[in-house]
Amino acid sequence: MQLDLKRLQREVGITFIYVTHDQEEALTMSDRIAVMHGGEVLQVDDPRTIYDHPTSRFVADFIGTTNFLAAKVASVDGGELVSVVEGLGPMHAPAGGNLRAGQAVTLAVRPEKIRVVHSGEAVNGDNAASGKIAEIVFVGNDTQVYVRLPNGALVITRQQNRDADASIALMTIGDEITIAWPASSTNVLTA
Repeated sequence: MQLDLKRLQREVGITFIYVTHDQEEALTMSDRIAVMHGGEVLQVDDPRTIYDHPTSRFVADFIGTTNFLAAKVASVDGGELVSVVEGLGPMHAPAGGNLRAGQAVTLAVRPEKIRVVHSGEAVNGDNAASGKIAEIVFVGNDTQVYVRLPNGALVITRQQNRDADASIALMTIGDEITIAWPASSTNVLTA
């Protein structure tokens, strides 16, 4: 039905306003999405921008699953921000807005952007953290690996199940692992 509605909209050429609380449906159906909370529009953008670059914690949490890490800005140098996450050390992200050293921020990272680092694999240019596997959930195409970090934060990773990556099947709860994600996949949120 969703594809039929999109086709009909293209053929007729008129604007549709579609109201839903179903995030997947909003991403599938929309050319533009307005995320509202308490009667206030928080962000209006295309689906990919809403998902990949939310402008607030509410939007990041409302659309999809997101990991949040509390951090303080250590430095902003050109287009790069370095922040410190308690118990993890420095994390890198694209700098945006008027950020300043000492400012409290939240780093937001989607589970599918985080990979489990296998022994001997390089993490060049990536943010990385070590932790213990708290839970492993097989969901068909993916396996969700929940990692408890030294600061107590629980991070969800989503690893695609592939025949070539049988090491995921060998992981067990309690294993110490390293996770990594590109600095470019880290969103810095101030709201």
